[in-house]
Amino acid sequence: MADKDNPLQMRLVYSLPGIQLARVRRDEVYKTVGDLALAYDVYYPPDFVEGEQRPCVVFIHGEGPAEILKNAKDWGQYVSWGQLAAASGLIGVTFNHRSSEWFTNLPEVASDVDDLMSHVRQNAAGLGIDDDRFRGGINCDTRCARRIVCLSISGSSQGIPRARHPFPMLNLDALELTAE
Repeated sequence: MADKDNPLQMRLVYSLPGIQLARVRRDEVYKTVGDLALAYDVYYPPDFVEGEQRPCVVFIHGEGPAEILKNAKDWGQYVSWGQLAAASGLIGVTFNHRSSEWFTNLPEVASDVDDLMSHVRQNAAGLGIDDDRFRGGINCDTRCARRIVCLSISGSSQGIPRARHPFPMLNLDALELTAE
């Protein structure tokens, strides 16, 4: 049960039957910067069978102080996003990236996002992800997202498709990510 007095533990209001049944592969490291290990979690549908491949959505958190962002993938809303994707028959990925220190270190954040996307894409088969139905960059903070997308478009991107709008407005059907 989430602590209602702690906004970082608050979950999404929207839910689906079986949302709590998602299987989670936690704390996989995709990058190390100095002594900071940047990790991700993978949320699988309860009926996922080892060896199959499913569509995937990656959720990117927004901006904040480094001490708060270090565990962003564990916040209630990101756990809920991953579980919601899994309950919809998709694979959901949540992860931590460094703070941009209020937009002064955006290239580092863009590098983290690109490195996570590359890691997931390079390991898609082992993660059970259908590389043809992989969508990265569902972002919950448009201020940071716009800047990261601009950096990626200007040269740091690894050719990874990204959604360029906040997730609350996202229609999963429009992304052709159906699990069928």
